[in-house]
Amino acid sequence: MPKIVDHEQRRQLIVDGMWKIVQRDGFKAVSVRSVAAEVGLSKSTIAHYFNSQDEILAVAVQQQIEVNNRQFHALDMRSCTPEIAVKAMLVAIPTTPKQRRQSQVWLALLEHSGSSAQIAETLGYLNSEIRAALGVLLTALAQNGYVAKGRDLDAEAVKLHGLIDGLSVQSLTDPKGTSPSAIEKAVAMAVADLGSSPS
Repeated sequence: MPKIVDHEQRRQLIVDGMWKIVQRDGFKAVSVRSVAAEVGLSKSTIAHYFNSQDEILAVAVQQQIEVNNRQFHALDMRSCTPEIAVKAMLVAIPTTPKQRRQSQVWLALLEHSGSSAQIAETLGYLNSEIRAALGVLLTALAQNGYVAKGRDLDAEAVKLHGLIDGLSVQSLTDPKGTSPSAIEKAVAMAVADLGSSPS
């Protein structure tokens, strides 16, 4: 009797194997060959489920976005305070060794965004999810009286998105010079600034 293969389970096995390599050896160690060896499958079997290494990376990032979304939505936006807002924004910024290793995949996608339609789509999805979350966050802060009148919430979302991306890059490229406490302080200052009247 032929063995029944759960294809979704096998796809997840491959993605999980990639993450294990990233966490243990860093992103540069990731290849179709290393992932195949990690999960005990042949390269041809990997190719049956993923057309390329980039596709594995794209799926991995999409899953990480979903994890971050769950963390964000676990926060109480109805009673949003500046403290809650800071926690929400920190979800998207890598501040621990594990988060930094995971975010190496994001940096790798940025490098390949011009050569892969799927990667470009994944990065677009990531940006839209962050922007949407910031929209929810800013609306909640405004409704609770923490945003000064006259502030353009769409423009503020763009600005905060830039802060998140910038701090993420600094944390990844200079972790010793960009401490978690410094990142949190910078985010807190940006959130607090929302309460002042626009110049």
